[in-house]
Amino acid sequence: MSQAALLSSSSSTVSLTLTGNTGGAVGPDGSDDISVTGTGALTVTGNPGANTLVISGAPIGQKVIATRTTQVTTPNLIADDNSIPQIGEGEEYLTITMTPVSATTKLEIDVQFSLLATAVVTVGLFRDGAADAIYATAVSANNILQHLNFSYVADSVAAASTTFTVRFGADSDQSTAGGQQGGVNTSSISVTETHF
Repeated sequence: MSQAALLSSSSSTVSLTLTGNTGGAVGPDGSDDISVTGTGALTVTGNPGANTLVISGAPIGQKVIATRTTQVTTPNLIADDNSIPQIGEGEEYLTITMTPVSATTKLEIDVQFSLLATAVVTVGLFRDGAADAIYATAVSANNILQHLNFSYVADSVAAASTTFTVRFGADSDQSTAGGQQGGVNTSSISVTETHF
C-alpha cells in the first residue's frame, strides 16, 4: 500500500502526483492502493485506476521558529518548591505564535535555551497567557553556563492563533539568559503542527 502525506511550511495549497508503473495504474483497481490520511480538504483529479492521479489540498502541517541572542538578566524569581511556575514569575525570554491549519492536529514545541546563574533556575513554557505553565524544568546552574533542551506536545484545540512563551528565573539572586559566546549562542523555540 502506498501512503501519501501533504506537508508544507505555509498555509498555501500543495499538490502531489502519483504515477503507476509502466502499463499499470494507481488506485483501487490498479496495481497499488492509495491511502490518503489527514483532515484537510483534498481534491483528486483523475479516475481511480488511471495511470496518474493528482491529489491537492490544504497542507496538513507547518513549522514556525523564533530565535534570540540578546542577553537578558533578571532579578525576578521562580520558586524551586515543587509548585507550578506562574505567568507572573521570572522573566519572559522567548515567544512564538502559530495559527494551526486544523483543530485536531498536534503541536510539537521544541525549546533550546542557554542560561547562567548561581542558583537553581526554572524554565517554564506557557500558552496564551494562562496562569500555569504547561511544562517546566529546572537546573542547578552553579555559575556555569547551562543549555536546556526540551520538547512538549500539545493539542492544537482550534484553527486559531495560539502563542507560546518561555519564562526563566532563579530561586534566589539574579539569572541570565542568552547572549553568551559573543552573542552567537542562540536560544530558540519552534512549533511544528502535525497529524501524526
